[in-house]
Amino acid sequence: MRRVRRAVTRVFLVAFGVLIAVAALECGLRLVVPAPAFDPTWGMGSSVGADGQASYVPDEELGYVPRIDGPVFNEFGTIRNPYPVAKRDGIERVLFLGDSVTERRRIVDALSVLHGEATCEYWIAGVGGYNTVQEVRFFERYASRIEPDHVVLTFHNNDFFTTPVALRDESGDLVVYAGDRPTHGLGAWLYRNSRVARAVVDWSSERGGVAEVESRAGVTRDALARLRDQLAASGVQLTVLLFPILNPRDRWKPGETRSREIALELFDELGLRSIDLLEPIERSIHDGVDVREQPDDTWHPNWEAGRRMAQFALRHGLLDGGVMDDRVSIHADPSRISLASGGQQVLTIDAGRHRAGRSFLVLGSASGTEPSTSLHALPVPLVDDGYFQLTLAQPGAWIRYDGVLDENGRGRAIVAYPAGSDATLGTLHHACVLYQAFPLAFHAVSAAVALELTR
Repeated sequence: MRRVRRAVTRVFLVAFGVLIAVAALECGLRLVVPAPAFDPTWGMGSSVGADGQASYVPDEELGYVPRIDGPVFNEFGTIRNPYPVAKRDGIERVLFLGDSVTERRRIVDALSVLHGEATCEYWIAGVGGYNTVQEVRFFERYASRIEPDHVVLTFHNNDFFTTPVALRDESGDLVVYAGDRPTHGLGAWLYRNSRVARAVVDWSSERGGVAEVESRAGVTRDALARLRDQLAASGVQLTVLLFPILNPRDRWKPGETRSREIALELFDELGLRSIDLLEPIERSIHDGVDVREQPDDTWHPNWEAGRRMAQFALRHGLLDGGVMDDRVSIHADPSRISLASGGQQVLTIDAGRHRAGRSFLVLGSASGTEPSTSLHALPVPLVDDGYFQLTLAQPGAWIRYDGVLDENGRGRAIVAYPAGSDATLGTLHHACVLYQAFPLAFHAVSAAVALELTR
């Protein structure tokens, strides 16, 4: 009997000691950790809409989803818009897929203003807190039904990570979703009032380090590959926008730097058409332009940053289709040069004002225009020969041009031969190619123009 009493006493003392320790920890956290500014029932804002119903609901596969066919999201899982469901001839249906950056539409709205809506519809399927794996699954289940012509996936720097989100289930308990990790069932009162309970959830779903980025690279790659293959099978174009941290690079955390490195590696490995948005953000920060929606928020751009990134994306062919485009015109004058007397051919390029500031190459071939040469899947109407490789490897060396379209989307190049040149007689062909340098991608090409070399 004494042994039983001693055992009970020890258990009681241990439990009491644990209780005292937890209470002390709770007091310490309350002194150190400020009270959350957001509704504790939802890690990213209120989970209740204006109609009193939940804006987001738990989901077994995705963790949570926005309320489908509610006041914000329609039956297709896209934010409500004025476009008809039936597709219209001559109008490209562009679907923007992503997380809260896409949902808050800073970049998308700027695109609609800069590019216009005469030829494009801008559908948005952005869900706050989602990572790439969730975004692809959400597309497969809901947004794919709008049958887009072009899917633009915004890959956020934090898309390898998981965002813990707390939602009330039907019984009123809080379910904390932490990506692909186990969920935690907590009472609403405990989660709302206990800093220790919050700390346990945050610790168990800790995010943002190099190890987590690397551990989730595989599942993220699989999701990207699946999206690529599904869209390719349907003839739908895919473009990935790589979104940066809104901080100078020297202030990025190791996990943020590693996230960018792995993302670029995956895009290259999978052959994805991508546009890196780091350059306009770095330039803006260097120029002293505020790019953040909130002073301490390095994840969400303000309107000015959205405009600058949209402008950059358009200049790099976001809505150009990424294929041969007859709007890139090239005019050659004259079409013939006598090597005896010498002369020069002026190539005038017009790619359209929406491509102002884009980089371009002028490539040539001494062997004709067929068969064409593929540059990253873009067919260039020039035969790959020694002259082609020379103009590709040494741009501006044999043909004079600065390589950047002016504010009207125009450029000029000069092919010159001095009098008495000993070049081989025959016909050269030249074409203009629009491209981005990093990650390397070729977006549009002109027709080929001829230059006949005579005696």
